[in-house]
Amino acid sequence: MATEVRSGTPLIEWEPCLQQAQPLQPEGVYRLPSWTRLAANTFQCRVRITEEAEGFSIAMPSLPGVVSQGDTQEEAIAHIKEAFQGVVESYREDNEEIPWAEVTEPADNATKELWIVVHV
Repeated sequence: MATEVRSGTPLIEWEPCLQQAQPLQPEGVYRLPSWTRLAANTFQCRVRITEEAEGFSIAMPSLPGVVSQGDTQEEAIAHIKEAFQGVVESYREDNEEIPWAEVTEPADNATKELWIVVHV
């Protein structure tokens, strides 16, 4: 199910992406993709967003330290995109690899997972 946000970037809810999951072990534990490079400067990343008492918190578990918040879901998504862009630009300026982390633990029940597209 796609959702349109103010910036015009489509969000894809996580459930349809489960078809792409790869088995890790026979017990049925799956490793879900958490990011994809769509082009040289375009990334598709999984984020986790949680509604709080006063807005939304959002994190990109595949890139440690990339977190943000917003009064609305759309604002939180815009802020996480800005945070991601800043982190990636910093790594590029320092000629360092982006330290992607493998995400193997599922989100809790209060957290929604979405894909976002970010241009750097």
